[in-house]
Amino acid sequence: MLASTVGPVKITIKAKSNNKIKKIGEAFFSAKDIPEPVFKIGSGRDSMATVELSSQQFARVDDSDPACWDLCNYNLDSFKLQIISKNILVLENTNIGNKHDDIIRKGFISLMSGDLILVTNIFASLSNGRQRKAKSVIWTVY
Repeated sequence: MLASTVGPVKITIKAKSNNKIKKIGEAFFSAKDIPEPVFKIGSGRDSMATVELSSQQFARVDDSDPACWDLCNYNLDSFKLQIISKNILVLENTNIGNKHDDIIRKGFISLMSGDLILVTNIFASLSNGRQRKAKSVIWTVY
């Protein structure tokens, strides 16, 4: 169950007995917002080898809070990927879903040491349909 607001939440527990509803307890909790998604390809480190990237078929979004891993379950909706080689934009593509399309896979195969991969406009959805935007990421290829 997801709270509709962030902050203090009062939970009341009631039981039905003999056709009467009786309050049996209550507690106060602090409801936190679900952590924002974190975009990853492969290991997700700040720099990756061309071999690691060229073999990748999927991107993913994780949440940053281990306490939320079972609840959050983000689905990657879309992201924009740019490859910059020697200060020149050599590829720019918007990918829908988490499976890399042919353009991105071909771009990863042609990566060279020193290239930069910039991923922006990263959108992911929770199972309840709520969409979140992840922070942009940049990787250096070695």
